[in-house]
Amino acid sequence: MQALKTYDKDNVKPKVIKQLKKFISDPEFVPEIVEKKSKAGKSICLWVRAIDNYSEVLKVIQPKREQLAEAQKGLDAANAELSVKSAALQKVRSQIAQLQAEYKASQKTLDDLTQKKDQIQVQLSRAEKLVKGLADEAERWTETVKVLNVDLMNLTGNIVLAAGYISYVGTFTAKYRASLLRRWQTYCVKNKIPYSHDFTVENVLGDPVEIREWQIQGLPGDSLSIENGLIVTNTSRWPLMIDPQSQGNKWIRSKEKENNLQIIKLSFSKFLQVIENSIRMGYPVLLENIGEKLDPSLEPVLANNVIKEQGQLMIKIGDSKIPYSSEFKFFLTTKLANPHYMPEICIKVAVVNFTVTPEGLEDQLLVDVVKYEQPALEQQKDQIVMQLADFKRALKDTEDKILKLVGDASDDILEDEELILVLDQSKQTSIAIGERMREAEQTSKMINENRENYRNVAKRGSILYFVIADLALVDPMYQYSLEFFTKLFNKRLEKSEKSEILEERLKILILDITESFYTNICRGLFEKDKLLYSFLNAANILRKHDGDNAISFDEWSFFLRGSMTDFSNRENKIDYIDDKIFRGILGLEETHPNFKDLSKSLADVGDQLSWKAIVTSEEP
Repeated sequence: MQALKTYDKDNVKPKVIKQLKKFISDPEFVPEIVEKKSKAGKSICLWVRAIDNYSEVLKVIQPKREQLAEAQKGLDAANAELSVKSAALQKVRSQIAQLQAEYKASQKTLDDLTQKKDQIQVQLSRAEKLVKGLADEAERWTETVKVLNVDLMNLTGNIVLAAGYISYVGTFTAKYRASLLRRWQTYCVKNKIPYSHDFTVENVLGDPVEIREWQIQGLPGDSLSIENGLIVTNTSRWPLMIDPQSQGNKWIRSKEKENNLQIIKLSFSKFLQVIENSIRMGYPVLLENIGEKLDPSLEPVLANNVIKEQGQLMIKIGDSKIPYSSEFKFFLTTKLANPHYMPEICIKVAVVNFTVTPEGLEDQLLVDVVKYEQPALEQQKDQIVMQLADFKRALKDTEDKILKLVGDASDDILEDEELILVLDQSKQTSIAIGERMREAEQTSKMINENRENYRNVAKRGSILYFVIADLALVDPMYQYSLEFFTKLFNKRLEKSEKSEILEERLKILILDITESFYTNICRGLFEKDKLLYSFLNAANILRKHDGDNAISFDEWSFFLRGSMTDFSNRENKIDYIDDKIFRGILGLEETHPNFKDLSKSLADVGDQLSWKAIVTSEEP
């Protein structure tokens, strides 16, 4: 059994195999037959036959094994070579990985540098914009600082003059206001108080947009009316307007209409109740048609006796205290042309003289003429005023934003993109404003030149109105309102004959206005007064309108008053002229150069032609 188990089946000799074939080929040598004889023999039979099969198979397998061995040998050699190559490959891979890592690091460095480059380019562009923007702003701010320094230096004098103007000149006419202002300016120069040499109340206290809004609301466009508007809106006392032509009244009505204006008269029994309710609610109040005396119950309102109780403003009227709204406004108007108010009233109110003057009415009528004859220019002027105001407001807002952004900027100001954009926007706004300012100056110059072309028409209208106003001195029944005059004036602008030639159009307007007013006014005059009205018209036109002064001031004074010089010591040598007429002739010689030596000429003529006989003759 041990021999069978350990038999070297792989190395059976061919001779043994050959001998074994004899047994295998024996038909009786099969396990079934052998089993019949011996079970052990069966096993041996099976083992022998298995060895034979194994030998047959081995004949086929053995070459393959040899080939396998040879292949395995080649495989081992290949594997050995593969290991060498793999090691070399791994080394290359390691080098590649290292190179890739180095590449990634280099690429990251390149990306960082590229990003920094782009950032630096952006910052460079921003820096360039910042430098240019700040440079442009610096130029403008430098000029602004110069102006502000001058204004700051002149601030004291300007405020003193403006305060004095607001407080004291409202009662007076335009000429007297100008005279007072010149005296104050002389005082400032004498006491070395600096002020702007082009000082006007409109420049110091006025806002062009607000003034334009006032004119839309009905305030006349002349300088006196604008000054009155500034006094009314800036005075600390309630304004009392001397307003015989109702111009101030109409302006206040229009200006405060949206604020629920309450209109009362002293004749209204519940006027005090209206005032109390308005004080509570903050409504403006217009007290119309007052006389030279005021109701004593208005004393607390005029004195503005406002007190503060428990954090609330209160005013005492009569025996009761009522809440006081800071929105409350109080306006007083009178139609009296020349009222006399006692000092105790004048110190409590700001008296403002809205009485129209010849110069003021001339400016008002000039505005009407230009609006009708050249409406495009007036519209353009209004548009420029509004645009300039919008630009200046935008520029102011931009400046405030720049200063805020600069103040809040981080250490790296170039990172603040908003600041750069705002600076660029400010630059564009500044350029636009500069262009608009130049356009405005040219347009204003053109408008002023065109306005002056129509001044003669306005001047003629002003002369005619004041002749009409003076008719009330002839008879109290002859009273004509400025509103009637203005409507008739504008109606004639519309209905008069048109002409493309300016000189002809002006002549047509002047003639049409003069004739139309004469015709309309004569309809309301007594027959006995029509000649006087004609004479006043003609005399005032010759005195004030014609450029050659057909009637000089001295001639007019001589006509009204005679000579102011005493000629009683002069001997009358003209025997056909009495002493009174002779003194008049001497006065005329003194007044007008054209009548020089008139008395001598009359004496010579009288001697030559015996004028005495002719004059004293009773023959017709």
